[in-house]
Amino acid sequence: IVLAEKLSADIECDLVVNSGYEYLENSDILCVFPSLLPSFKTKEPLKDAYLSGVKVSGISVVQNDKILAQYPVLIGNSTHYDEYVNEILAVAKKLYPPVIDAILNDRVFDFSDLFKNSCQRHGNCSGNCSSCHNC
Repeated sequence: IVLAEKLSADIECDLVVNSGYEYLENSDILCVFPSLLPSFKTKEPLKDAYLSGVKVSGISVVQNDKILAQYPVLIGNSTHYDEYVNEILAVAKKLYPPVIDAILNDRVFDFSDLFKNSCQRHGNCSGNCSSCHNC
């Protein structure tokens, strides 16, 4: 892993990943963004979505202006803003790693990847984690 500010022309890497919640247009950098794009492509997408009254928001993973994955987050009538933000962060934390893994392993991301543990993703176990030492 190389931090973006340390990137230079002499460093080779397979993928550059933005860990912040920023949409970078026309960029090879993989980005996670806290809205279901194209909605709320603003400087404050969480606040704007929450205040707009939408009932579904979510996370988008984008590269080169292509949406690679999205996952919804529901906003209930009694959902507090902090609860909504925490749910967005939790979904991003769950969604981003399997998308990165799919790209690095030259596969198309599939939502079933979200429901597999890490050793199942790599084919190292049958899912019976009580007998698996790789989990």
